[in-house]
Amino acid sequence: MTAPPDELIALLSRAAIEPAAPEPLRVLSAPDWARLATLPGYQLAALWVEQDRALGLVQRDDWVAPIATEGAEPAFALMRNAHPHLALAQRSGEFADAPGEGVYQIGEGPVGGEIAEPMHRRLHLAGDSVLRADHRFGYAHRDILTLIEGKSPRAAVRFAARIAGLSAVAHSLAFARAAEAASGAAIPAPVEALREAMAATERCVASLLALARLADICALPRLAATLIDLRTSMADAAAQIFFHRLMMDMVVPGGIDIAPRLSALPMLIAHLQSVRAVLQPFGAWRWRRRWADLAEPVRGRVWQAINDAAFAVSALAPFSAAERAEPWSVALPSQNGAGLGQARDLDGPIYCWMRLDGGFITVCTIANQGLNRIAALEAAAPGQTRAAFARRAALLMPPIGMIDQ
Repeated sequence: MTAPPDELIALLSRAAIEPAAPEPLRVLSAPDWARLATLPGYQLAALWVEQDRALGLVQRDDWVAPIATEGAEPAFALMRNAHPHLALAQRSGEFADAPGEGVYQIGEGPVGGEIAEPMHRRLHLAGDSVLRADHRFGYAHRDILTLIEGKSPRAAVRFAARIAGLSAVAHSLAFARAAEAASGAAIPAPVEALREAMAATERCVASLLALARLADICALPRLAATLIDLRTSMADAAAQIFFHRLMMDMVVPGGIDIAPRLSALPMLIAHLQSVRAVLQPFGAWRWRRRWADLAEPVRGRVWQAINDAAFAVSALAPFSAAERAEPWSVALPSQNGAGLGQARDLDGPIYCWMRLDGGFITVCTIANQGLNRIAALEAAAPGQTRAAFARRAALLMPPIGMIDQ
């Protein structure tokens, strides 16, 4: 765990402590909350309201802590102004004008055929150079957090799994870990190992899809088709083991919902072992020059897929020898408590904060890196050609479900 800066440690050490797992909830005074808004070197991963308190998740590297303060509305507004990316999903109204001679706008979205997902992107262009990129969301907002509240964790995990298909396991795992932390449930080590292997497999599949989108937009249809074929084969193999191509609804609070069909593991392991060889063409210069402006992100995606595949193989190997008779889930104690769960998807951590009252959810918030990725995409847009921006968006754009929860 990476230690936060000394000033941040000192500020949080002055906070009152409320029980929560695995990190206590730190309740800041109004002056310390205001001071936190001015501190550099950290991110606010999430911000939400619980009764008359503003709550947030302070994140720096792999360290994260839940915080709160009294006075919901002013405290919420203060911190959101300090972290403007948090307001990105709530953008509304007209797009900004495109001032300047020769500057024009192009809209991209489902109606125009440029983007298949329910999102609108507006590009400001001068010639072929992008001056600005704006996004609007909310066309498919499902109010998932409201649907979750009032239910038991086992009933509500299905909603978390449907936030984004490419990270169904990761969102379910973060949700499950929050429920387990809040209730004090202990998960058997083999079950936790299998859940981690499922998440790594999901990240590998998501990397393959992102690289396939990039290859397609760079006019490399054979490479794109090879990656899609491997991704499809891995999804088919996962369905044989976990009864769903996206492994959806298998990870639940307490463990795994249905005993997996472990006899089908060798096929998935074989596909995972082929990932490195399939991705070798991304090192060939005759193709690499087509995305030279994205050299580091592409290299990161390639190695992420290779490393996730290797981790999944090593984690799945002990399960492939024989069927196991051990229990795959445990019952959650019906008690009051609060807890923070964390899992990792393709681009970073997913967090879930949950408060239970008598075994039912009274408060739940789920945060992922979708807003950060959109903010980074917009920040990188000025000065790029439209084709270069399209390549970057194909590789780095998150699923819209991660934003329109």
